Amino acid sequence: MKILKITAMVFSILVIATVTIAKESFKFEHITDYTDGNWIVTGIIKNQTNNPVQLVYVELQGEDKDGNLVLTDTTYAFAPIHSGASIPFRFLNTVEKKKDVKEYSVRVASFRKGSRGTFEFKFEPFRVTERNDSFHKWSSRITNSSGQNRQFIEVALMGFDKSGNLIYMDTTYPNSTTLKDGGKSVVDFLVTTRFSQQIDKYRVIAFSDK
Repeated sequence: MKILKITAMVFSILVIATVTIAKESFKFEHITDYTDGNWIVTGIIKNQTNNPVQLVYVELQGEDKDGNLVLTDTTYAFAPIHSGASIPFRFLNTVEKKKDVKEYSVRVASFRKGSRGTFEFKFEPFRVTERNDSFHKWSSRITNSSGQNRQFIEVALMGFDKSGNLIYMDTTYPNSTTLKDGGKSVVDFLVTTRFSQQIDKYRVIAFSDK
């Protein structure tokens, strides 16, 4: 499948007040796709503005070999994106939908200026605590270091190969999605064995807006 790589594509969007954001405001990094029972299209968005943004709505368009639109999908970036920060996104579709797509592109369809919530969580190093031919269980413990009680905590794991390419991205919740300040919980990801064996480095982030 031919992949249409996008380096920066953002458009004039109506945000709070009447601020217009130039096309260079966001940069798409590490756009990739893979099959993992489903067809996954994932990547990372870098906020190149001086302001935080939230509810970043990302659009996927897929075309067939003749340039006809055969697939559309939308998703939100994992969390608000602070100035200079990078946050992942992920589209999940059936393998059947991939069949006719020869090229695809992504763009930021809309967003809001501002941010709420916190990324102030710490993780112990992830370890493989269970493995078989189908998957490896990656496990860690998360600590709430935000200074106050937090709930609805979500975690994103990004895996990179030896060349620094993004090859895996998934999200999950800690076993306890509500943590008191200083509280801890186990976090598990079930990573398909073939991807687990290729991951050389990883990045993990957690977010709570409550």
